Amino acid sequence: MPKLPSSCKCLKVALPTLLVYSPTSKSTGIKDVGKGVSNGKQEASIAGSIAGAHYIRSVAPIYGVPVVLHTDHCAKKLLPWLDGMLDEDEKHFKKHGVPLFR
Repeated sequence: MPKLPSSCKCLKVALPTLLVYSPTSKSTGIKDVGKGVSNGKQEASIAGSIAGAHYIRSVAPIYGVPVVLHTDHCAKKLLPWLDGMLDEDEKHFKKHGVPLFR
């Protein structure tokens, strides 16, 4: 099996898999983009979360299981991060007919 990024925790089973992708600590999304990117308005966390979602969606077929991406929580001060993901989710849905995060 290909190795997923350390930010993704996944069971190696032939059942639907739920990935909790939660960069609300500002760490996961930033790690996926790089610490050199400004995160004053959560732009690194947003970009990293979006990149991570596209990555997981692109490798999920290799595992042969459906994958659900979601965040399990978000502190009020990090709502711009969640808003950024929701904006991208809407764009993805309009273009592909399915949400990016589901």
